[in-house]
Amino acid sequence: MDVRFSQNSAARTANVYRTAGRAHRALLDRMEKRAGTGGSRRQETAELKRDTVSLSAHGIAGWKAGLQDTVSAGPAVSWETAPQELIDKVHKLNIEVSCTMIGDLLTLNDGTTINKHEIPRLDVGSLPAVAAKNNVMDFGSGRYFKYTTSEGKEVALLSNPSGFVTRPISEDLDLTRFDLETERYADFWNHLAEGSTILSSPAVSKYYGYTFDQERAYLDEAGVKKGFFSVKAGSRNAELFYSSTKYLGPIHTKEEYDDDYRWMTSTDCPYNQSKFSSYEPGTEIMVGGEKYRLKEDLTLDLPYGIDIFDIQIKRPDTKTASAGVDIRI
Repeated sequence: MDVRFSQNSAARTANVYRTAGRAHRALLDRMEKRAGTGGSRRQETAELKRDTVSLSAHGIAGWKAGLQDTVSAGPAVSWETAPQELIDKVHKLNIEVSCTMIGDLLTLNDGTTINKHEIPRLDVGSLPAVAAKNNVMDFGSGRYFKYTTSEGKEVALLSNPSGFVTRPISEDLDLTRFDLETERYADFWNHLAEGSTILSSPAVSKYYGYTFDQERAYLDEAGVKKGFFSVKAGSRNAELFYSSTKYLGPIHTKEEYDDDYRWMTSTDCPYNQSKFSSYEPGTEIMVGGEKYRLKEDLTLDLPYGIDIFDIQIKRPDTKTASAGVDIRI
């Protein structure tokens, strides 16, 4: 089942997503701090359950965050059997990510009401998974898909037309079924979709930090090949480069690639911006696994698209390469 809808919603929900993300991260940060002060895991869990984050400014009442994966009793109706009118309402709820909930009654921004017990649940198993095709990771727009965790758990996700991947709110109205692995997956691709390649490290953010190996794992598992690739999600589209380098981050923007390529191959760059101003003509340089010699004008003849971030330099008077020298300006 490939559920798609039109992009006729005028709501812009990126701020809601970021606020929800900050709320989850704030709770996780508090857990880290409590762990650092010697608090017991039982105490941390009890305190976490009492934490409530209010998003009333965005029209969401009673928004709760929890780390336990509680299973709530879902309605008998499914998306396959639900009336189209109800499906359209629920999809609008998921796209706008805002409502007022009093008791069991949800009221959307346009006044439409839905009883939460009538909300159908997605058949997650029948949803498609997203994989790269022709080195394009396209999450679509207004499209539901599934992510499978390392433990084999299938979780529904939605590519919002506004340009971010998130959990459909209809699947977890109380937001008590928080899954960190799924949130990290969405967070990673959301960063890439907006062209942000400088991700936090685990030393900075324990729960939302990524090692270079973890970044590579996300790309490899999605079927992204080395070289230029794109990430599309809703209204966002980022062009990036996947490098084999082991000494720099593996993901770079196309703009960064083009700037570095010009500084390595063009004589138009000022001397102090040359990549090789501290090297002598004739220096042997390995770029993308291929050997090149530095010319008299301190440039290289490189084909466009070669992995310019995977670089090793050997000075003429030495026998060993200075592996992975970072010569970026």
